Amino acid sequence: MSIINSFIDAYSSIWYGILVAVIVVAALFFIIAAIQGTKKRFSPLTYVLGAALTAFLSFQFMFMIGAIMFKIDCNDVTSMINDFVPNSSLTNSSNDLRSNLKQLADEEPFIKNFIDVDAIDENLPDGAIGDAILNKVHTYLNWYIVRRVLWSLLTIGIVGTLMYISMERNRLHRSASGRRNATAGQGRRHARR
Repeated sequence: MSIINSFIDAYSSIWYGILVAVIVVAALFFIIAAIQGTKKRFSPLTYVLGAALTAFLSFQFMFMIGAIMFKIDCNDVTSMINDFVPNSSLTNSSNDLRSNLKQLADEEPFIKNFIDVDAIDENLPDGAIGDAILNKVHTYLNWYIVRRVLWSLLTIGIVGTLMYISMERNRLHRSASGRRNATAGQGRRHARR
């Protein structure tokens, strides 16, 4: 059942990531158009930048939502560790504890990054090993989520500025060509007289 839930979480994080990215980029288009006022006109470059931003943010939000979903499911990891590793009481030697942790690290590749088998204190109270590992996982996931948010904000700022500049250039180009056409039209009228 855990594999099915993991698949559903991964699949839904893909769709949620794409949905959030589309909403953010649409809001960015709306904000830029509101800043431009009645002179708004999107250039082809603006749409290309919007599409590229949507693709980049989709990946960032997919990973971010996946990390949030995994963080929510981390309590299951704690109970799994506490069930797998016998409590470090008088009946278990430190070698038994370390061998059980090594076996768990081999079976669960993600947890392997957070278990330093040699640094485990065998005199920890019941359930403390799982909690210690959970704290490391939460710290890692928190920093991972913050990095995704920072990359997203930086990219939105840069691409949003480029989109605004491309719209402004398009507006200036249209007004300059309009003046040239108007001047050419006046010149033809004067020539007919």
